[in-house]
Amino acid sequence: MMSTSNTRLNTLATVITLLSILANSASAQPPATRDLLAREISAAKAAGYPVTSEDLQQKIPPGEQNAFQVYLKWHEMLTATRVITPEDETVLGLASKSNATVQQVDGARAIVQNKHEAFDLIHSASRYPHCVFTRDYSRGSFTLYPELGEIRRMAKVLLGESAVILHDGNPALAARTASIGFNISAHCTQSPGLIAAGVASAIDEMTLSELEIILFTHPENVAARTAVVEALNDRGKAQRPSAALRSQIAEALADAELLRLPESQQDRMVGSHDGNILDVLNSLSDTSGITPADLNDEVKPSVIPIINIMPPRSARAVYSDWINSVALSSVRFLRQILDASALTYEERMAAASGATSAISTMIVQEIQRGGRPGPSATPIAALRCEEAYNYLRLRRDDYDDARADLLRSAAAIFEYRFDKGFFPKQLEDAVPKPPIDPFDGKQVKYRQDDAGFTLFSVGRNHRFDGGRPDRPVERSEAVLRYPSNAAALSGGQ
Repeated sequence: MMSTSNTRLNTLATVITLLSILANSASAQPPATRDLLAREISAAKAAGYPVTSEDLQQKIPPGEQNAFQVYLKWHEMLTATRVITPEDETVLGLASKSNATVQQVDGARAIVQNKHEAFDLIHSASRYPHCVFTRDYSRGSFTLYPELGEIRRMAKVLLGESAVILHDGNPALAARTASIGFNISAHCTQSPGLIAAGVASAIDEMTLSELEIILFTHPENVAARTAVVEALNDRGKAQRPSAALRSQIAEALADAELLRLPESQQDRMVGSHDGNILDVLNSLSDTSGITPADLNDEVKPSVIPIINIMPPRSARAVYSDWINSVALSSVRFLRQILDASALTYEERMAAASGATSAISTMIVQEIQRGGRPGPSATPIAALRCEEAYNYLRLRRDDYDDARADLLRSAAAIFEYRFDKGFFPKQLEDAVPKPPIDPFDGKQVKYRQDDAGFTLFSVGRNHRFDGGRPDRPVERSEAVLRYPSNAAALSGGQ
């Protein structure tokens, strides 16, 4: 009897031990993809990054502080009432060129005089400190930003008005009018994402070009120089990469969630595009050819056949886990880039290059798994990281800031010549503390030419030398050359 009882006790102890071993073994297993994703999202949120579509929607400011109403009226002027037509935009754009003809300026002047309500509306935009639109950010890459294109058109129209004022002999007022472009650009940056950052940079560049024309056309006009410098001082710095990129995680997660939608909803969202949502996302990716130097073109993320490595939707559990893996890889790789986005250019590029190259390696491994491709866990991460890499490498913010610094220095050089009767031999003579070139960390370059001067930045490849007076100025570089065709403007002389 005792023996039987002991046997039972031993058996029970053995069972308990086995259960304990199994329990410990289970707890030692790696967490499910869903749990890993939840942890990564929580960590990203703790780091201050938006992680949901709701996070991307800013709080709507009071009406008297929100410029969105101005842009809604502008939309109506472009579409419903057609106060400003595409033909008007073309005429105004031609008038703002440095080589505008008298006829082109006359045409622009007629538009400014006859359609003053449009220009009054544009001027009113500068009174608003904020510009927040209500959008459905849950659409991810399919989120619509129709007003951004119209805002850019507004800036072009504004600069046409500035050109007319310049030709009519009031360069100071022309500069103050052009400076409204910086307010419009700042409104764009209040929308999240790289699209808004790109539009803001384009408006900044147009505005800086107009101010250059004004300054170089009337270099000895004290009021004009003062107005240009005041506009530049009010501009502030361009949007930094950390601000432009911080919405990437939330946007990538929204893209991943779109994959959970029923196919009928996906089809409606894709619309006239061929293929499914991932096909369309792939086509939307920036494939300008700017990729890490060590990245093999054959494994470039944007050319990977994403659609061929998706699991079937019919395998629901597998498909759901695949979406979690897609989201997980997106958060992990994008965090590498976002965490470095406020650091130096070299550190930002190292993070972006590392993330993109790691994704490429993973995709190659997925494709080469013994003839069994299997589902890729990296498609959205590949597209988003490549987009971030391309944005960072272009350094449009740095170019805009460099152009602004060069223009401010040019105003000081003209003041020096006005006082001394000649151009300075070195920049320090006119600008005691020359601005620093954002590309090499040294002061911007200055060269006194036979008839004037050249100011320039070395650019992102560190090799630009300012060009030569007998060659056209490269608008892709940050360079100011006096005299230029801006100085040959007719009218208002």
